Amino acid sequence: MANTTKEELYEAVKEARKVLNKHLPSLRPGERDGVSLKTARDYAKVGRARLDIDDPDRAGRLMSGVTRQSWHKVRAALLHEAERHAREQLRLCDALQRAWRGAGTEEEKQDALKLATQAASRARTAAYALVWVSQEEPPPDRSEPKASKRRSLPPAKDGDWRAQLYETATLTRKPSLAALWAGVRPAELESGVWVEMRQGQVVLTVFGAKVGPHSGQEVRKLFFSVETPLGRALSEHAGPGGRRRVITRKATRLNKDFQKLRNARVLKKGISPYSLRHAFCADLKAEGTDPEDIARAMGHASARSQGHYGSVKQGRGGTGLEYVEGTQAVRTDWNRGSKSGPVSSSEKLGDAFQESRPGL
Repeated sequence: MANTTKEELYEAVKEARKVLNKHLPSLRPGERDGVSLKTARDYAKVGRARLDIDDPDRAGRLMSGVTRQSWHKVRAALLHEAERHAREQLRLCDALQRAWRGAGTEEEKQDALKLATQAASRARTAAYALVWVSQEEPPPDRSEPKASKRRSLPPAKDGDWRAQLYETATLTRKPSLAALWAGVRPAELESGVWVEMRQGQVVLTVFGAKVGPHSGQEVRKLFFSVETPLGRALSEHAGPGGRRRVITRKATRLNKDFQKLRNARVLKKGISPYSLRHAFCADLKAEGTDPEDIARAMGHASARSQGHYGSVKQGRGGTGLEYVEGTQAVRTDWNRGSKSGPVSSSEKLGDAFQESRPGL
């Protein structure tokens, strides 16, 4: 049996609590606020990959090799996970100390003491990881500016490259390309989107990414005519007999698909899965779609966000979008960015989606 002492246990607990009490107040406000279930899952995934509370010297990979593009997301995830682990291990340590004091035999006491010391050591490692991550600086700017997805779009006069891409795609790639063509984010496609036929329309249900109390659309539904190339492409993947079908593809798989297409010169340099989202927004603008409806179709809660996407000159129109609904009211104050709450219960998705709607 390992010779674990009470002094080692008390020292580890004291050090972990000291580090937490000293450094937690200095973190930026909001970094420890409650997060949504989806965000918590994303944070836990990053924590499993980069945080190792059994490694007292380094605590895992932490911020090693993180690019500037994902730096803030990884940092927020690690801060959240490091504090969570520290708190959990300290609570576990307290419970094991009670078990140690109430143990009936010497062997039980030593086992409880050993486990309590391990928990205290893990709490200390997590606490120091919290400090190390909070002191990290972002990597330097790129020597060359990142290529703009909007600028990389082929001009409208060159024909609809998405239709050409879809027609020549393999059967396994067609469903995901149809969803991307309709402006779905790769992260949303990874979670799965629903496609179904309803009263002559093809209906796409998207469970939004980048959703918060005043941002994004938690769920949005887009109603397309089947008389356009996009509508026909989506209808090919709708379930039979009005039943829904789920389209899903991993973001890493999508990136590999597009890398192969760029290498084969099927796509021009700079075109990525997200480029189709820019092109969809450009098409809606070219059609003269109301900015609020564009925001809902793109999964935004503010009409200002679409300004970062494709322009009217890059759009071809012809999306066949006849109606769109979302769970969040769209802010239209272009100057102050005023906040507005979600739609009322009478406007929620449940009843509104039972029947198709008239055209925009």
